Amino acid sequence: MSVSLSQLKDLAIKANFFTSDSRRAAPGGIFVALKGEKTDGHSFAKGLVNTQGLTLILGEDFLKANPDIRKAPNVIVVENTAHAHREHVAGGAQQARATHSHGLLQRRARH
Repeated sequence: MSVSLSQLKDLAIKANFFTSDSRRAAPGGIFVALKGEKTDGHSFAKGLVNTQGLTLILGEDFLKANPDIRKAPNVIVVENTAHAHREHVAGGAQQARATHSHGLLQRRARH
């Protein structure tokens, strides 16, 4: 699924959490595949794609090489995962935590 960056921020507000650590990826959250110095988070996407209730944010280049994953309903395609994480997902999650801490928003898993 392709979404705008503002839609991505809205999704982050509604999620229970987000992570770039595949070991912490779980239903109700968002996994953002980031390229690190030693590991590329995209290498864990195939193992996570069938996790019901988990949204995966994956880069366009990875999905060109893995078109079967692109078809999954819980996959969001972005051009640059680092940019999406830095500018929109992290910002949305921070807003959700601040709002939640004031009792104005009850976040829950969508699935």
